[in-house]
Amino acid sequence: MVGRASRVLGACLALLCASVGVARAQDRERARVIAPLPADLDERLVGQTSDLEWTLETTRASTPRDLDEAAGVSRGARVVIWVEARANGLRLHFVDVRERRLLVRDFAAPNDEPFGGSANVESVAVAVRSALQALSLGGEVGVAAPPPTPTPEPSEPSEPDPTSIADESRLAVEVDAGWWTALDGESPVQQGPTLRLGLRRARLVLGLGGEVGLGARLSDPLTRVTVTRHAAFFDLGAVMFVRPRGGLDLLARAGVARIARGEVEARVDGLSPEPATTTTSALFGLRLVGHVALGEHVALRFGVGADAIPSAPVLRYADEAGNTQIRNRFWWLQPNAMLAIVVRSGASPARAEANRQNLTGVVTRFASPASLLGRWR
Repeated sequence: MVGRASRVLGACLALLCASVGVARAQDRERARVIAPLPADLDERLVGQTSDLEWTLETTRASTPRDLDEAAGVSRGARVVIWVEARANGLRLHFVDVRERRLLVRDFAAPNDEPFGGSANVESVAVAVRSALQALSLGGEVGVAAPPPTPTPEPSEPSEPDPTSIADESRLAVEVDAGWWTALDGESPVQQGPTLRLGLRRARLVLGLGGEVGLGARLSDPLTRVTVTRHAAFFDLGAVMFVRPRGGLDLLARAGVARIARGEVEARVDGLSPEPATTTTSALFGLRLVGHVALGEHVALRFGVGADAIPSAPVLRYADEAGNTQIRNRFWWLQPNAMLAIVVRSGASPARAEANRQNLTGVVTRFASPASLLGRWR
């Protein structure tokens, strides 16, 4: 009877010791060591930490690049440790995953030995022991890292603004008043006021206008004469591009040019000049027109181009013997320029273009967590 009781008591004591051992093992913190390690550092780490309330677990994995990657390979361990072999020694990385803290420490290699020899490896193991002891006592190790930056969700496309749709489809009226100049090959310059009424919708431009010439005085040793060019035209074009403060249009125009020659004044005797005449010709041209917004409804327009006038006149005079000589032969292709002030109804082309872009595009920004390792070292 006594022997049976002693055996039962022994079994209870053994079970009690085993349960205490299991409980102590469950209370131990875990540290994960990333292999491979330089030299015999794994044995040194085990030797230095065997008496601590820590369990070291070694695993083979790629070297983490930041704290988030270290947390990914921790597998529930509080601490992740890896050691990097460098040309001038060893670099220890000690990450407290729970508190998001990182310790990076370099151990220089003395005496030109690889990694610093046995003493350098032992120094790394002692540093790991000290860090684990500090955590066991409730201390902090390393530098705190900022919390991870959450990646924002892609924004949902917003509903179009009804006023934007209205601006895009609205027909805008514009009135230009300015000054034009042209070179005809004979006059110093043909110039005068110009007026144009235009319509604009989205990227389409339509206009109707006229140019009034002030006349240019032509003179040679024999005669003097005044030549005046007028024109009426319509234009059709497209907006090439629009910016917040302006834009550029390309216009093709067609119309009628009227070139009037006044009565020729003879400067010498013996000439019988022709009387005043007028020549009418078709007009075709291209013009590149830029505009700069001066306000919501006012802009400055400037343009350059060229007009083709197929029936440009040739002026002649005849002497008393009936012989004729060419006095002036005007160019059939005449460069021109224009500067005008524009008053518009509705929004400016730049505003309309901005509204169109708001309707057709949604900007989505993506943010990715930046590597924090460089900040913590």
